[in-house]
Amino acid sequence: MKSLKVIFCVVISIFFFPGISSAHQNGKVCSLDAAYSAGVKDANRDKDKRDDYSEPCEALLNKKYRQGYHDASNHSDTHHDGSHDQPKKQCLDHFGEKVCGYDCKKNVTNVMCAPKPNQQCIKGSFDEIACGFSCVKSGMSIKCATKHKYTCVAGSFDEIKCGKNCRKSFGHIECDEYDLGS
Repeated sequence: MKSLKVIFCVVISIFFFPGISSAHQNGKVCSLDAAYSAGVKDANRDKDKRDDYSEPCEALLNKKYRQGYHDASNHSDTHHDGSHDQPKKQCLDHFGEKVCGYDCKKNVTNVMCAPKPNQQCIKGSFDEIACGFSCVKSGMSIKCATKHKYTCVAGSFDEIKCGKNCRKSFGHIECDEYDLGS
């Protein structure tokens, strides 16, 4: 029965929306789902947004691609259907001071919250807290990236570096571009 529904939807979409049906144009799949997924993948891989993703396809696909890119770059948990598990803003009290934000962490001497819902906070071994993107803990060190396009990688001896396309290479961490603010 499920396969009949799929066939029916494909036939209807081809008949009523010939430009929107799933077709291949120059190696790209021209469908709303493919365009949205490509936008999410590009944003998650820190690629530049492509305004011409579906050049041979219709303008509607470009709109869906932009929506996927926007959703993934502005929200931490984007689902394929476009819905979000948006973190809730919270407030914690610390010695009479109210601290508000996202993914708040509290220790004996400090409270910190991420200022944006797509950021996170992490606690270190010595009462330190860091908030940002792609937070990493390695031994005694913690570090978070300052921009969504950056990731942090932990290496040997508590070494952590953040930046664009960071990777371990022969015992060291290399990045194409370093996050100077982390």
